[in-house]
Amino acid sequence: MIMRDGSTASVFFKIGDVVRVSKDVFITDNSGVRLSTRGMTGTITDVWEKCEVDPHCCCAEQAFDAPFRIDFPSNSSLALYGLFAEDEFDRVRL
Repeated sequence: MIMRDGSTASVFFKIGDVVRVSKDVFITDNSGVRLSTRGMTGTITDVWEKCEVDPHCCCAEQAFDAPFRIDFPSNSSLALYGLFAEDEFDRVRL
């Protein structure tokens, strides 16, 4: 889908999709440890989209660069997640 300002919105992934990270994307866990997420499997829990009313609002940059929040299983009660671009992960076939 192409928006009026030339940016795109995803039509291939949605909330609830299980995905595997295919690139070296680093996140920091809640204890401050930097982790590579390459090969990790998680679930898309949020998808940012540009506001059609104001496509240049403060959220527009985030919606364009890394619009997918992926939550990963964690061994603690703390959430482990990252923000990703569409080309940084693949859908897992269940």
